[in-house]
Amino acid sequence: MPKVDTWTGAEARLLRKVALRMTVREFATELGISPRTVSKWEQAGSSRQPRPHFQAMFDTLLDRADKAAHRRFAQALADRDSDDSGVDRRVFNKTLLGISTLALPAWAHTTSATPAGMNVDKVHVQTLRAAADWIRQRDQHVGGGVLLHQAADCLTRAKAMLETATYTPEVGTALMSATGDLALCAGWVAYDADREDLARQWYSDALALASEAGDDDLAVHALQNASLLAMSPTGTGSPSRAMQLTERSRIIARNIRSSRLHALIAARSAIAHAAMGDRPNFERAIGTAWREVEHAEGHEPPADTAIWLQFVVPAEVRYHEARGHAYLGDLDAAAAIYHAGAEEQPDPRNATNYRAALASTLADAGDTSTAITEGVTVLSSLEENVSSWRTLRRLEPVREAAANHRGGEEFHVRFDNLKAMNGGAA
Repeated sequence: MPKVDTWTGAEARLLRKVALRMTVREFATELGISPRTVSKWEQAGSSRQPRPHFQAMFDTLLDRADKAAHRRFAQALADRDSDDSGVDRRVFNKTLLGISTLALPAWAHTTSATPAGMNVDKVHVQTLRAAADWIRQRDQHVGGGVLLHQAADCLTRAKAMLETATYTPEVGTALMSATGDLALCAGWVAYDADREDLARQWYSDALALASEAGDDDLAVHALQNASLLAMSPTGTGSPSRAMQLTERSRIIARNIRSSRLHALIAARSAIAHAAMGDRPNFERAIGTAWREVEHAEGHEPPADTAIWLQFVVPAEVRYHEARGHAYLGDLDAAAAIYHAGAEEQPDPRNATNYRAALASTLADAGDTSTAITEGVTVLSSLEENVSSWRTLRRLEPVREAAANHRGGEEFHVRFDNLKAMNGGAA
């Protein structure tokens, strides 16, 4: 049977989710604590060590589990340790985002012109691709707020390479695609950091580079991100514009064989229909999204899926379904779906965003007490380990409701403090 010397939030999550196959709520009940405490442990990962009596309880739960659970837990630990041993993330961050002289030329440290005769080759392109992948992986855990400056710096240096270096036509095409991919990464973290102006600019850059490079995958990705930006959850933006962008991406993607991609396109189309009050087309599109994602789950292993599409799983379709119901005024249905989705999300950033959507929907439905309870959980994540000002903005309806509710003072004080940290923008 596998043994754990010191349990952290990371091991606790593997015990709950992989070995015991419990929901957060079931695990919390087993331990006699609140689901919020379990979520805080898991979101903190290896940086949080639960108290000694919980350490003993984890040992007991593992001891009592059957052999199949022991095998699942041992394999999960082995997979994690193998992944962690491959790359030291601190060194990787320093090397990639600080721009190592081994991977990128010295001139890339600044925006100055390329020295005469400077050549860019496939190694530089591979490094830019790796940087984009690393940003995406980190974003799932910590949110875009803390990554914005790094992503922007990396994009600036990639653009300098594209505009001033010397390279072969083949490398030049690959460099355009890699730079466009970095523009998408930078745009996404800007969106998550509530900098929609930067996100819009960088998505436009990505789309232009996709056109130059003849890269349909990149073009579809850029259009999908721009479509999401056009459907701001706070009520701004244009569902009609989102529908235009989604339809354009659908046309380009007709010859791309990826059920996850087609699930995403259908899901984005669904919420645009819902925002315009078109229930029949919402139901038709969300049905398509479910069929596509279920096909992907059975026929498209994550290892064979582009990193940017790996988030398209049933929980993501469920999020769009909930959001569509909210647009259509089906607030109880939306809240129920958001709640189930929050329990399933493995990534801290996504789980926090789910709960923010749940809290906002509950506030809109008039259930202020429960909205505040869920909202406080979100604030705890935003205060501790997730930096997503977009998610904070989702809580504005809860803040408004809490201002006139008995017991709402803690929430609105903490919300206002976080808002002040973001320069007053939430």
